[in-house]
Amino acid sequence: MTNDAPACPECSQPMKAGGFVLVKREDDPRRTCRILLGCTSRHVWWRWADRPDKPLEACPVPELFRYIHR
Repeated sequence: MTNDAPACPECSQPMKAGGFVLVKREDDPRRTCRILLGCTSRHVWWRWADRPDKPLEACPVPELFRYIHR
């Protein structure tokens, strides 16, 4: 069994997926999903679900998604 979880860009710990968030993208009038990822150090990252090749971005409102650290 392999661990395919991405490493946290801040602390290098494995992250786990925490769900999806529907948001409006600046360059597109439609709403699009972002995938939430978090590590045990409580860092929360996200990326566009339809752009997996793009880098992770720090979530600007991590306090709204504390549940992903359970």
